[in-house]
Amino acid sequence: MNAMTLWDHQTKSVWAQPWGMSIAGELKGTIMTLLPYSLAPWSTWLAQHPNTTVVEDERGKVFLPDLIPLDYVIGVSIKTDASTFYVASLQAQGVGNDLVGDRPIVVGVNPVTRDVRVFLRDQAGTPDDESAAVPALFTFEDAGPDRIRDLETGTIWDTSRGLAVEGPLRGAPLQQVPYITSFDWAWADFFPDSEFWGESGLSDRPGVIEVTE
Repeated sequence: MNAMTLWDHQTKSVWAQPWGMSIAGELKGTIMTLLPYSLAPWSTWLAQHPNTTVVEDERGKVFLPDLIPLDYVIGVSIKTDASTFYVASLQAQGVGNDLVGDRPIVVGVNPVTRDVRVFLRDQAGTPDDESAAVPALFTFEDAGPDRIRDLETGTIWDTSRGLAVEGPLRGAPLQQVPYITSFDWAWADFFPDSEFWGESGLSDRPGVIEVTE
C-alpha cells in the first residue's frame, strides 16, 4: 500500500492514514474517528485565520503548500462505500453533486481560494423560519465563491460555514462530512471500488467518466 503509516508509541500499533485504522499491533482493526476539515492553500487559511499556530516536525520544518496538484482527489468514505472527486474538475465547476453508496453529498470548492468543503444533501437543520418546508434532498449549483444554491428552494448557502444565508431556508445548517485528500493512484490503492468524479486535468492521464445522477 502506497501511504505513510503512523506509529502509536503507547500501544505499539501501526495505523494506515487513508483508512484511519490500525493495521498491526495491539489495536489492530480499531478505527479512529475522522474529523471534518477544510483543504485550502496556506495563503487562504492564513488570510482567514491570521493567528494560526503552525506545528513543526521533528526537523523543525513546516510544509505549507500553496499549490494543489491536478491529480489530487477529495476522497469521501462512508461505511464500506467511497467516492472520489478530482480537485481540477471541482475548481472548474465549483460544485459536485454525487452519491457515496446511498448517501447523497455535495462537494463545494472556491475556485479562487481553493477551499474545499463536503456536506450531506439529505440533512439540513431548522431554518430561522421554522414553518419553512425543508426538502428531504437537495441538488446544488454553483452560485459564486463560497456560495451554492439549492434548486429546490433557491436558498443560497455559504460553504465556508455550511449555513443558509439567503432565501426561505436562511439560518439552516448543513451537516459537514469528513474527507481525505490524496493522489488519485494512492486513493485507488486503498479504495479500489471507488467511483471517480471529473478529470485530473493532466493531459498524459486518461480521463474518467463524470458521475451524474
